[in-house]
Amino acid sequence: LSNLSLQLYSWYIKHGHARNKEDRDAVAHFFNSHVPANAERLEGFYERLYLYQSYCWLSFITQDYLKYYRYSQRWVNLYHQEPAMIKVETIQYIKGLHNLVGAHYDLRNAAKFYEMLTVFEKFYTTDWVQANNNYKIQSFVYLYTAKIHRHFLEGTFSEGLNMVPELVSSLEEYSRYIDPHRILVL
Repeated sequence: LSNLSLQLYSWYIKHGHARNKEDRDAVAHFFNSHVPANAERLEGFYERLYLYQSYCWLSFITQDYLKYYRYSQRWVNLYHQEPAMIKVETIQYIKGLHNLVGAHYDLRNAAKFYEMLTVFEKFYTTDWVQANNNYKIQSFVYLYTAKIHRHFLEGTFSEGLNMVPELVSSLEEYSRYIDPHRILVL
């Protein structure tokens, strides 16, 4: 399942979102031919994590944002059911939060977007995240993407400009660690 998740990510990098029925059929066929028959019955933490990630990628690629939300929520819930895993697989938890906030944004579910953004911001300020540059920088990228999306959602573009100096300063500080694509997106 970890391979399937990575292969779907690779599919997205090469092709982007499915643009038509042919693309959707191709990625669905790929997914269905690689997912284990008993995948929904697997119970291990990692098996479920990679299954939910795989479904997230499939749903994101096919722009099925409701399923994207459902599997992102399962991904985050998995960590909340086994909180000790947050410190074992922190980056995966950060990515799960990012996907869940993004899913709420894509669905224009403002109330849940704000709720999860608050959860993410609180997690970002923990000593655990702040003590590790990798966690801090990854969270920074995803959190500021969400903060920008908040202004898009609210239509508060002028107010959003107030965070530009802080964003630029952080980008300069972290530039060696953030790929050019992410910098461009921000």
